[in-house]
Amino acid sequence: MATNTNHPQVVFIGIGCPSGCGKTTYGRHLVNRLRSPLHLIELDHFFNRGISIDHPILGRIESQEEPDTLDIQQLLNLLRHIKYEPEKNNSIPFR
Repeated sequence: MATNTNHPQVVFIGIGCPSGCGKTTYGRHLVNRLRSPLHLIELDHFFNRGISIDHPILGRIESQEEPDTLDIQQLLNLLRHIKYEPEKNNSIPFR
């Protein structure tokens, strides 16, 4: 992203793995190490609902690991505000 005198440069780092692999722990480490002015943004905060899926071994189960369980539009809106209009949004998770 190009910067100007009014906006600091924003760099997003995405970490993807299955649940319980340490994404949040690693993300917190990065936030602290890089001295980010932002809080960690966790997908857990955008969880909508579990959905029923047919698991090949377990049969019909309630899953929270499917993309349809997240409110992706809300996440994208937050990321756009952080990147393009940080001064206009009080909901940006600054530390």
